[in-house]
Amino acid sequence: MSHEIAELTKGGSKLGGIGILVNIRDVERTYGTADAAKADASFQCADCRIPVVPVIPAPHKAARKRSPSPYFRATTQHRAGCTRLPVLVPPAGPTAREMAARPARAPYPTDWRDAPPTGAGPVTSTPGKTAGGPPSDAGLGARVTQPGIGASQRSSVLVETFARAYVNMTPGIRTTAPLKAPWNPGGTYGSAFVGIDAGSVTSAQPPERIYFGEIESVFKGRTGFILTLSHRHADGKELRIWLQDVITTTPAPGPQLWARLTSGQIKKGMAIFALGAFKEQTPSGNQPNYYSLPVVDAHRVWITEI
Repeated sequence: MSHEIAELTKGGSKLGGIGILVNIRDVERTYGTADAAKADASFQCADCRIPVVPVIPAPHKAARKRSPSPYFRATTQHRAGCTRLPVLVPPAGPTAREMAARPARAPYPTDWRDAPPTGAGPVTSTPGKTAGGPPSDAGLGARVTQPGIGASQRSSVLVETFARAYVNMTPGIRTTAPLKAPWNPGGTYGSAFVGIDAGSVTSAQPPERIYFGEIESVFKGRTGFILTLSHRHADGKELRIWLQDVITTTPAPGPQLWARLTSGQIKKGMAIFALGAFKEQTPSGNQPNYYSLPVVDAHRVWITEI
């Protein structure tokens, strides 16, 4: 699993208080370089609590062939059972030494990677064979890119990372900026995101995308929290995002998200980004039908102030 998140253990007042979870991209935006971050703050693995340090590749490096996404690197072996062991990724196409240089660092992530199931160990290709790529934390931020000259590819398992990039893009860039994911046949940021406004969701069963809109109400149910959106489906039925209680098992972001929900920090007027698909629901009794998008993995949702 990618080390995009770590726990702040010392210093880092610019990032927040001790014990909070920190996204590596917030570290990069705050400090610029890994040396500056390490001089001011200390971090630990959000799962097994061993020390980790930020790795922030330079924006440009001659003859670079691997993806330079920033990440947290362990300073010692992760403890047994840690879910943040590296995910081994087989190279696509030619091997690294055959690939053309890609010195420029991409300004935004372009490749969605599903997080492995909770408790999963390293991912391998086929039985008896080791997947390509380095069997260490280096593989988490150094994925082999496709051949060609230009900007290296960056990947992420967090909706938050893509959403942050999306909101900072102009409409024109969104239509051309690549975002590769099995659920995004259009292949761009523009096709991956759906902004929910009046009548924007029209199909009987909307496809899987990253939907975003404003929260109208928050309700604690038996199996999680129901977040009703301020705009409805084109047919007039409510749109709801169902954050199931199983998200607490998502390492790192899950417990923090649940704590925000139970403490009332998530409320009306905030924006929510959620990856999934809406499906029409028929409740018992005389309650009207509605559309629900279930979320069971905290990597797939981001809630923030508008």
